[in-house]
Amino acid sequence: MKFTIILASTAALFFSEGLQAQGNSKPLKIGEVLPDLTISKLMNYPATEVPLSHFAGKALLLEFCNVYCSKCTEMIPQMEALQKRFAGKLQVIRITRNTRQQVKDWQSRYGSKAAMTLPMAVEDSTFIQLFPVKLPHHAWIDSRGVVRAITQQTNISEERIRQLLAGEPLNLPEVQYLENFDPKKPLYADSSLNLQQYVQYHSVFTGYINGINSKVGYTIDPSGKHYTRLAFYNTPVKNMLKYAFGGYPESKFGNPTDDRMLIFEVQDKSRFIPPADEAERAAWDWENAWCYEVQVPAKHRRGLQELMQQDLCRYFGVKVAVEKRKVTGLALQGIGVYDSLLTRGGKTQTIYNSLSQTYQLKNVPAQKLVSTLKGMLEKYMVVDETGIRENIDMQLPRSENLDEVNKSLKRYGLWLIVKEVEAEMLVIRDEG
Repeated sequence: MKFTIILASTAALFFSEGLQAQGNSKPLKIGEVLPDLTISKLMNYPATEVPLSHFAGKALLLEFCNVYCSKCTEMIPQMEALQKRFAGKLQVIRITRNTRQQVKDWQSRYGSKAAMTLPMAVEDSTFIQLFPVKLPHHAWIDSRGVVRAITQQTNISEERIRQLLAGEPLNLPEVQYLENFDPKKPLYADSSLNLQQYVQYHSVFTGYINGINSKVGYTIDPSGKHYTRLAFYNTPVKNMLKYAFGGYPESKFGNPTDDRMLIFEVQDKSRFIPPADEAERAAWDWENAWCYEVQVPAKHRRGLQELMQQDLCRYFGVKVAVEKRKVTGLALQGIGVYDSLLTRGGKTQTIYNSLSQTYQLKNVPAQKLVSTLKGMLEKYMVVDETGIRENIDMQLPRSENLDEVNKSLKRYGLWLIVKEVEAEMLVIRDEG
């Protein structure tokens, strides 16, 4: 026997319940040969029962369908058009588990939309065993009766049929039959799926996971082409918000322990701020630290931060804005000539010598000095009012005492004064 067959299955998931499959046919795989079975209970065909060998020399398009599947109805014009376009070379046959009466009722309901001249086999219990995919799909069989591909429904086209008839490679992705798939379970909980191979976008929150260190991470897949992932583990909400609105890996709103640039306008601040007593921290983390991951395709990498902002605000019920506010802080000002401060050039670097406890700033912007001062004087907001645009060189002994820091700055013509300053702050409010 020599014949060419394409089998198209549409929405097998929606087949009627209660009809028992007959025979012991096993699902066919790519590379296996289709047996010469009999198609029974045909409508719209001269004979009600024919073997597959009856269509030797023709391509067969067996479309498994269901009268309760809207896509099956939508496919009728396309199937009719293919039958006419390849008359003499192709035979389209629809196959369903529905009864003859159900088919007639369906045609009455949909009128012209369900009108067709295509042969239709009803009450099937044999062919569905060969291709039991629970999604709309096509099974492609070459002229030797060998299964060449099992694919989704959308792959049917005139060009693909020509390729099959000509013996050309189809290069179509395979759709698999997930026998144990349970639609009542969340996707991530279904053991029959290897979900990672399908995921392109995802956002996921979990509560505190014991055994994972509190940290953040920024990951690109090994090829660097497919996806970008930003992940936080056992992290307070306020720290995730800093990175979401202040940038990653270095947030302009401070490191995880620096909250000087945060303003909370919320009824309950305790869910954001860890307790000062370390003995209470573990219990607080269990209730208020979270794991969060967000992933997007690499081409949408620039939108990752905005997506994270939306996720955090939506899930934790907050509104967040970056606003200029006046707060009591320290203003770095010039008090004389600071020519000795200007850089002599060289490599840009900031080095901290732990032995001498001294910062060495070389050929850096003045803003780097401000960041260094923020790190030393943790009780204060520090802003730059020097107007210095050139890069600078400086040695600055580490100290948490404002008077000692000013003594060091004075040698370079600089001074810190306590005053009301204006700075960009991250304002966190309750939603609504």
